[in-house]
Amino acid sequence: MVRSVTSAKEEQEAEQRKDIKQANSAMSLGFNVIVTMATMFVAGWFLARNAFGGDVAGVIGGLVCSIAAMLVEMWLFVIRGSRLDSQDEKKAKRLAELQKRRPVLSGYGTPPSKSVTQNSPNFTF
Repeated sequence: MVRSVTSAKEEQEAEQRKDIKQANSAMSLGFNVIVTMATMFVAGWFLARNAFGGDVAGVIGGLVCSIAAMLVEMWLFVIRGSRLDSQDEKKAKRLAELQKRRPVLSGYGTPPSKSVTQNSPNFTF
């Protein structure tokens, strides 16, 4: 008697929105890493070239700064991922606690159990 509220098309659209959001997040993270590495290479190259006076020293300084920036980005990525995982675990735990507190409904339109009918003698089926 009770039909599904969401159709298959709506579920598919919701999944597509979720996929687009994940792809957008991944692209922004990748772009951020590339820009950070390029910026740190240029900064390291400039500083090392002016400090030590040579193009080879500039390239080495740029590579060192790029690698350091990549390590910092990786560290921040791991911290963010662990923070999101802990938030998801907390959310799942809260949902499980709410489901434990809430009575489970057996179904729509089913008669109540015998204990309810025994407590209310005027209610008959």
